[in-house]
Amino acid sequence: MRLYTGCVDDGLMHRDQGLARYLTVSRLSDNSGRKPREDLWKGVKTPQGYTHLFDEWLPNIAPDGRHVNEWYHKLISWDEFSQKYMEKLDTEASKVKILEITRKVYEYERYKHPGIILQCVCNIKNYGDINPSRIPCHRIILAEKIRQMASILHNSDIQIIHL
Repeated sequence: MRLYTGCVDDGLMHRDQGLARYLTVSRLSDNSGRKPREDLWKGVKTPQGYTHLFDEWLPNIAPDGRHVNEWYHKLISWDEFSQKYMEKLDTEASKVKILEITRKVYEYERYKHPGIILQCVCNIKNYGDINPSRIPCHRIILAEKIRQMASILHNSDIQIIHL
């Protein structure tokens, strides 16, 4: 089983690869949270008209916008941010959505669908050759949570591929 992660800015490429694109950010804005990103809420202009960079927006399992701002402005460390996000992912509401995504990973594999990609605004390509699990990006934490759930529920492993 495979689960992909990637930057929403590559959303059209992900669409062309046939991936189901799940945007996992709390708001459709720039990293500061102050300026709306028109390409996220409106889509991007293509010869056929406007098209979205994602298929489904999942703000309910995204990190809290306040915590994102605190981390971007260096008011909390990455470890503190990660802990707060993991606490959110351990709530019943988040577990239900994570379970749904885990189920879809298996369904897509079974029916030979290319798969699911968890997207956010972080571009891990900017980090060079660093192991993706060491890059400060919440979608990596979410992907690991989905992998853990698959291991517990289905006694199988999901391979996480960072695009």
